[in-house]
Amino acid sequence: MDAVPPNSFDFSVWEIWGALLRGGRLVVVPDEVVSSPQDFHALLVAEQVTVLSQTPSAFYALQSVDVSQRELASQLTLEAVVFAGEALEPARLGAWLDNHAGLPRLINMYGTTETTVHASFREVTLGDVDSSASPIGVPLSHLGFLVLDGWLRPVPVGVAGELYVAGRGVGVGYVGRSGLTGSRFVACPFGGVGARMYRTGDVVSWGPDGQLRYVGRVDEQVKIRGYRIELGEVRAALAGLEGVDQAVVIAREDTPGSSGWSVMSPNPWPGWWIRWWCARSWGGGCRRIWCPRLWSLWMCCR
Repeated sequence: MDAVPPNSFDFSVWEIWGALLRGGRLVVVPDEVVSSPQDFHALLVAEQVTVLSQTPSAFYALQSVDVSQRELASQLTLEAVVFAGEALEPARLGAWLDNHAGLPRLINMYGTTETTVHASFREVTLGDVDSSASPIGVPLSHLGFLVLDGWLRPVPVGVAGELYVAGRGVGVGYVGRSGLTGSRFVACPFGGVGARMYRTGDVVSWGPDGQLRYVGRVDEQVKIRGYRIELGEVRAALAGLEGVDQAVVIAREDTPGSSGWSVMSPNPWPGWWIRWWCARSWGGGCRRIWCPRLWSLWMCCR
């Protein structure tokens, strides 16, 4: 099994212990290899990896390399690729499925840290490639999915609603953040006394086949390399710059696997100033800044 996400990413819990508890061999990928789709593709072949866990955006970049290196691609020993961390776009997997019929199995597993990482299962097939939907599948056996409207009433098949998760995998709450805990971990009106459910903030709908489909978010949260980014918080922080009246922040992906966010503002601040401000405000950094009037700020999620 291949361990790609850093230890701070909840995905790593399943990767590490899923392999070791089953007697598997864990391949820890060096940072310099993770950032190079070509080197990563070669590592999968050299280490004879059988199970790969990746965010969809990272896999799209790997797929581009796989298509261009047919001889090396034929040497892959992958049996399963597990997606998580971002909304999957099956329509972008056509080239991979054409080149790798049968194996590896492509599995989409929706989940959140608050529900102990993975919460659902859906195997992606060629039929999904022809659809614009992002299939989530069905809940794992220890969890239950509820798709509710604003009054906590179940919505009919095909109607979008907010996803709530109940069951043994639901966490207790956020450490030291009672207000946020109260708004996200709420009483479940469909369970027994004291039953709780997690409000995900994800908008979904049930399909006629009993499978869940991801629609979007109820807020401005986006996923970049599997990390949660609140565009509203980014915009508010940038609005704190002296002389900035307003700013617009959007998520974007210029090339497969290189997702990030862009800031547009009428103020001609130099890129280095924006980078310094972000580092000071958020205790981290940004890279790959394009200036002067449109800044592409790529989060250093390491």
